[in-house]
Amino acid sequence: KLLTIAVAVVEASASLSYDIPNVAKNVDFINLMSYDLHGSWEGVTGINAPLYAGSVDISSYQKQLNIDAIVNYWVAQGAPRDKLILGIPLYGRSFTLSNSNNYGVGAATSGAGNAGSFVPESGFLAYGEICLNIKNGVFSRYWENTQKVPYAVGGNQWVGYDDSESIAYKINYIKDNSLGGAMFWSI
Repeated sequence: KLLTIAVAVVEASASLSYDIPNVAKNVDFINLMSYDLHGSWEGVTGINAPLYAGSVDISSYQKQLNIDAIVNYWVAQGAPRDKLILGIPLYGRSFTLSNSNNYGVGAATSGAGNAGSFVPESGFLAYGEICLNIKNGVFSRYWENTQKVPYAVGGNQWVGYDDSESIAYKINYIKDNSLGGAMFWSI
């Protein structure tokens, strides 16, 4: 039997919520919920689970909102690398752009993206739905090279998500940093 824990990951909340050395000592794995790092509550577009900080991440808090910062924080606080399981989302966080001509990461938004047909909740799109929208020409895919993740835009709709290319970068990150593995949320 295994005893595991799924944790909020960003330093600002984790530092208040967990005694990381004691948690690490008493569990087999720590599942890092390293997604939902950006969303419509911010008023600007942002990638759901960026691997690294981006050029629009200026404040010390903004620089915490990426996988590399999360892993480095947990390791610095005493979590063994081989117990850390990196959470990877199989959905996107979506936004409605304030101006459809301004669509990069950090562009102003007027709220959550429209609900899709797969996930009938505003602010979310299922991976399969994103793929169909790209395939059918509804969305155009873009790559954010600094953060190693894609985003897609169609009209005033914007979504940050993971695909096979960004997941490959994350799997290599797991290997290069001797982490315990990956988990996906949600199939």
